[in-house]
Amino acid sequence: MNEQALQDAYTLFSQKGYNGSFDEFVELIYSNPDALGDSYTLFTEGGYAGSFEDFSSLMGVKKKTKPKSIWFQNWKLALLSPAHYQETSDLT
Repeated sequence: MNEQALQDAYTLFSQKGYNGSFDEFVELIYSNPDALGDSYTLFTEGGYAGSFEDFSSLMGVKKKTKPKSIWFQNWKLALLSPAHYQETSDLT
């Protein structure tokens, strides 16, 4: 996260009519992908040439990965578990 970049993004957002505080702005771009996208657009209009992913990183927003399902995790654990091999070998 780059504090100066966040401050610049807040300034640009405020110039376009945003009325919230700096802290509220930070929470907004962390929790609202549309607000982050709008901030990126304003940054690029001001000359920023980085990608959206680079901008997100600059702002301190990490891309969320989709969690694996519990079923998949349990299935994988069962396959990797030595106890699983012990139990299945008893069946033969």
